[in-house]
Amino acid sequence: MSFLGVDLAARFSAAVLLDESGKVVLQFDSWGRDAWDFCALLAGVAKKHDVRAVMLEDLPYGLSRQSQIKPPLRVQGMAIAFLDVTGMLDRTYFLDPSTWQRSFEGVWKGKAEGATTAALRYGYVAPVLLTEYADDVPPLGKEHSKARSKIRANLKKASTDYNDSFLIAEYSRQKYLAEGLDNLKGVQKVARL
Repeated sequence: MSFLGVDLAARFSAAVLLDESGKVVLQFDSWGRDAWDFCALLAGVAKKHDVRAVMLEDLPYGLSRQSQIKPPLRVQGMAIAFLDVTGMLDRTYFLDPSTWQRSFEGVWKGKAEGATTAALRYGYVAPVLLTEYADDVPPLGKEHSKARSKIRANLKKASTDYNDSFLIAEYSRQKYLAEGLDNLKGVQKVARL
């Protein structure tokens, strides 16, 4: 039995797969992949590991501009399509960010540091993407400084998304084992229309 937590976003997505005991089985991200490829990978991993729940973080309430809403909604649609094709849609859920964040001490309104601290309590340490994707960072030098700074900042931010993915998977693991996922406030099962 395994649980896949996904911090799904238009620019960068991360996923962590936990087994029934809470041990990390696999983790991956969208760096260097387009949304289509990431969603295909996501669905393939879910199918291969026969997950009990694919838990996708939903959009937070309060997004009001089309430029904020459209890109992540498109990625959600791609994920749903691939999970449907692989037969995993009946195990797919959307999770309100405030729901999982409030279930871990220090995460709600604790920003990235709160999630990092909460994940550490479970023994989870996110990968250091600056090391993992070092070849993508431009070399030192004035002519590369702007591009180097941008990529380094993106990779530092992306590492924090792994903590969120881990905690989303841990939330779904705990809730599934304790009471199931189908009747929880802030959790919506994806269904075919």
